[in-house]
Amino acid sequence: HLDGREIPFSTHRNQVAGVLADAGVTLTGRDFTRPQLLDPVGDEIRVVRLEELYRIDYEPIQFDKQWQGVSDLEIDHVRMVQPGQNGLLARRVRVQLQDGVPGEDTLVDEWEQIPPISRVVGYGMSIPIRIIDTPYGPLEYWRAIPMSATSYSPSRAGTPVTAPWFGITRSGKVLKKGMVATDPRLIPLGTQLYVPGYGLATAEDTGSGVRGRMIDLGYEDHNFRSWRSYLTVYLRPPVPPADHIIWILP
Repeated sequence: HLDGREIPFSTHRNQVAGVLADAGVTLTGRDFTRPQLLDPVGDEIRVVRLEELYRIDYEPIQFDKQWQGVSDLEIDHVRMVQPGQNGLLARRVRVQLQDGVPGEDTLVDEWEQIPPISRVVGYGMSIPIRIIDTPYGPLEYWRAIPMSATSYSPSRAGTPVTAPWFGITRSGKVLKKGMVATDPRLIPLGTQLYVPGYGLATAEDTGSGVRGRMIDLGYEDHNFRSWRSYLTVYLRPPVPPADHIIWILP
């Protein structure tokens, strides 16, 4: 069996190699036979042509996203600094053919044909002080954050009345109107706030259910008012140090 053909052949040779020599069949490269060259002759000899080819496969490399502070851009605004561009990964693959039939591919090596370019988005680091009109008169603020508002009081906080910390905030104060619970990663304890419809407030408490842009408005039991709304919370001066500000809000 040779190159897709059957060749009848009579021989007095005892080994496969002798039969191939008499038939003028030459093995090149990595060609082989079944049975092997030194094996005794049987009813048939199959010559397998073994060939190796190489191909290059390409795959895009996704660009990443990076953030960069921009001093002349206002806080909570973003600006494209550099658009991203995908790169290109090249892979050299060896393909083994047996009698023209592809076998298993083998990865030889790979490299960055074109490096990706990161997308760089700038976040604002300029903090202008603005003024909002309130029932308390004009108030300064340095940041306005849309938030989801709920409310609570000592008996509605899920703490047993017999617990030593009943009605006590995370800051150690007795809960009353004007004290609110926030996510300290976003609004640290002690931050002065103005909440429209609620009034002046200070972040004095935290809660397991208060995460991200959520605020829980504190009351005493006798003056409790239920809140389920979305509103804008205004952070009042002083502006904290730069390393204490979360520049990119979750």
